[in-house]
Amino acid sequence: MRRLKAAGVLVDASRGKGGHCLLRYNNKRTTLPCHGNDLGNVLIKRICRQLGLDEKEIL
Repeated sequence: MRRLKAAGVLVDASRGKGGHCLLRYNNKRTTLPCHGNDLGNVLIKRICRQLGLDEKEIL
C-alpha cells in the first residue's frame, strides 16, 4: 500500500463498503480490501493495470 501511495494513488477508506477502500489515480478508480495485511505482487499488478500505472515502477 505504501508503494501505491508513493506513486500518487489516493486511498479513500471512507468510500468503500465492508472492509474495502477506494483507490483513485488520474480519473480512474478501483476498490481494494483494506484489512491491514500486505498486498501480494499479483494483486498489486492487477491494481496497476486497472489504474493505468506502470507495474515496474511500483514493484
